[in-house]
Amino acid sequence: MKSYIKLTVMAFLMAMLGTLSMNAQRVSLTGNNTNLRYGPSRNAGIYSDYYGNHIHYPRGTSFKYAGESRNGFYSIFVDGQKLWVSAQFANFNGARPQKAAPIRGKSLVINGTDVNFRLAPSINAGILSNSYGYHIHVPKYTRLPYLGASGNFFKTKYNGRIVYVSMQFSYVE
Repeated sequence: MKSYIKLTVMAFLMAMLGTLSMNAQRVSLTGNNTNLRYGPSRNAGIYSDYYGNHIHYPRGTSFKYAGESRNGFYSIFVDGQKLWVSAQFANFNGARPQKAAPIRGKSLVINGTDVNFRLAPSINAGILSNSYGYHIHVPKYTRLPYLGASGNFFKTKYNGRIVYVSMQFSYVE
């Protein structure tokens, strides 16, 4: 009987420790209809579905913490995608991990797959292609120099050419 009680207590303690460690680095939403964004800025695109409808989660929804920006945004993982939420509408749970040394200058980070490089800051602008006519894409999380923003597009340089990337599929760090 004592062995059974010990095993039950041990199982309970292990479950509690696992729950604590899972919640140690999470961000919970504190606002209703809080916008999740593709970058750490109020100008960044809002997380949306295929049809352009903004996707919202109820107050109290918790996400895995991925970092934070210098301007008051938490980086979180939602359905395997890195998004951002204003710290004004979220609460960090647990102790923050040690931050890596800051990167000098700003970088544009590609946050999607098969993201098009546009030749002008417009969805109707031409797409950067190779000499065979195939569109040029880079792997997700590729860092490029940040050169500014225009409308809903970030300006960057790729292979010596000025190109534009939708804020929906990129963010600035």
